[in-house]
Amino acid sequence: MFANCLGPGEFLDYDPVRQAIRAWPGRPHTPLLETLAEELVALCLADPRVTACRVCIAKPDIFNEAAAAGVEIFRTRRA
Repeated sequence: MFANCLGPGEFLDYDPVRQAIRAWPGRPHTPLLETLAEELVALCLADPRVTACRVCIAKPDIFNEAAAAGVEIFRTRRA
């Protein structure tokens, strides 16, 4: 996440993102990685100080000829 208005001593709380990811094993199957990535983007941009975020999700060992298959989303806040 990118924040351009953090002052001295301020920090971004990544715990909501961490908690969302930790809850994934208990949720029903999600057919598209893009769905999970978009949820994380929304969580990142929920903090008004965040101006942009990059989310990358990969499933390891899906194909024999590749280490992983995944998606990456970079999103900026709408003006």
